[in-house]
Amino acid sequence: MQPPPASRPSGAGRWVALGAGLFMLALVVVTGVVVVTAVAKGGEAAASGGDAAEAGNEAGAGAGTEGGSDGGQDGSAGGAADGATDGDDGLASEPGGQSASDPHEGVAAYTGPDTPTQVAVGPGPHRLPADACAAVGPQTLEGLGMGEEPTRSESSEGTAPSRSCMWQQLADDGSFHVVRVRYESADTPELAAAVYDAAAEEQTGILGEVVRQEEPGIGDESTVVLVDNGKGAYQGLVFVRLGNTVVTVEREIQPQAGGTGAPTLAWGPTSQLMPELGRQALNNLA
Repeated sequence: MQPPPASRPSGAGRWVALGAGLFMLALVVVTGVVVVTAVAKGGEAAASGGDAAEAGNEAGAGAGTEGGSDGGQDGSAGGAADGATDGDDGLASEPGGQSASDPHEGVAAYTGPDTPTQVAVGPGPHRLPADACAAVGPQTLEGLGMGEEPTRSESSEGTAPSRSCMWQQLADDGSFHVVRVRYESADTPELAAAVYDAAAEEQTGILGEVVRQEEPGIGDESTVVLVDNGKGAYQGLVFVRLGNTVVTVEREIQPQAGGTGAPTLAWGPTSQLMPELGRQALNNLA
């Protein structure tokens, strides 16, 4: 028995099969287009995100740079302000921008020669020196600002005859400078001690208010005193007794008329200068 012959598809069936194939092909194409489009858009988004991040980094860098610039400017301004403030801590300035002068500069601050004088006087009793004005050396007189000729005087009254010398000088700044040396010679050391006590205790009280005093250790007895004579005039004194002789040296600076009233002498230079003048004066004893 023979099998029946295979049936052939009709024309309508072939068209249906062809249509289904075309539909599947179109679906594949559309799907590919969608995928490609999505990938493209993702790349653009990523690129946009990268650009935004780069812009953000640039903005941050710019802000940092601007902040640093502002900080530098603020620091510079602060430094300038601090400098101006520190500058105000210096000496007060006079009109015209000049600093106020220190009254204890120059002659007023003179402390004597670089090498202190050594006392070299023989054993007593001592006599009055032939010239009281030889008591102070030329270098010291120059340091004291003394250029005028001195005035000499002597006295034979009382228990202790005396010889004296005085230098006076009007300085360029209008202040008046005086240096005096006085020698007194007694018959005995005991009488000289009484003269010393009177000079050291009474004379300083008459002159003015004692600012400070100390014993410099010159001769048998000695005292250095700084005295306030009022209105800014200060005076340094040294009293020295050696055996039967008493030496008194005074140094005074009177301020210029209409001055500020500031002290014309300070204790520091006075405490160094007056003992030096006392040692020089002792070396002039006969």
